[in-house]
Amino acid sequence: MVNAKNQYISFWIGGRFFGCTILDVKEINSEFHITPIFHAPESMLGYVNLRGQICLIINLNPVLGIRDVSIDEKRKENGRLIIFKESTGESFGIFVDKVGDVLSVEPEDIEEFSAFRQDSNEENLKNSKVIGGITRLKNDLMVIINAREIIEDGRGNESHNSG
Repeated sequence: MVNAKNQYISFWIGGRFFGCTILDVKEINSEFHITPIFHAPESMLGYVNLRGQICLIINLNPVLGIRDVSIDEKRKENGRLIIFKESTGESFGIFVDKVGDVLSVEPEDIEEFSAFRQDSNEENLKNSKVIGGITRLKNDLMVIINAREIIEDGRGNESHNSG
């Protein structure tokens, strides 16, 4: 194996630091118009048309339990879309507040989130299957998002919230 490190695109959502494997990312886009889906769960922001391809955009805030669910026009102006490679047969992406650097993380430095959250201030994030782990960096903690689970959890979110 040439490089045992995993590379992650880092980004922020609601003031929290996240990352997802670069192998799942198709593109990062700053030019977009989101068409809302009326009567859709709050986790579904809407659709975007990227060069003729329609992509569903997921709002991870309600999926992860981040309180700041609304995405106003100012956040849309500064935010980015991370579009993932198709693995489910449907193009999709997430809205993020800001994109950071590509970071390399040793596989053994990634901890399970459920075990980690008891010893940290991350207890208010939902332990969603979207979270693939957490890693300690020099100055921060990065919550690792499992892109392959986003579409499933984003769609099923409303059934968990009712009641």
